[in-house]
Amino acid sequence: MPPNQVVHTAISAVANRIAHTGTATTTALTDSAVDRLYSTLTRRLNTSVIGARVLKNLESHPTATATRTATEQAVAAEADADHQFADELRHLVGQLPFTPP
Repeated sequence: MPPNQVVHTAISAVANRIAHTGTATTTALTDSAVDRLYSTLTRRLNTSVIGARVLKNLESHPTATATRTATEQAVAAEADADHQFADELRHLVGQLPFTPP
């Protein structure tokens, strides 16, 4: 899967989870792949002011296209800068039981 598709799939999965549960909490009944992905993105984006702001916007407006796009751009920049993070994203996206649109 190309890197941009990995990022798109990751953000779609996380945003859909937030929209479905109505909350940004990572507490779940199981250790699901999407929860692990969300936790990884949260840890990474919260390391910068801009990343934290982008994540907060996604948590507040998970269905907004502009918010998802901004989050994808932030995560793509992080993945471009850190190949280990990119590999971790690829691995977690590969564990998803579905491929979000």
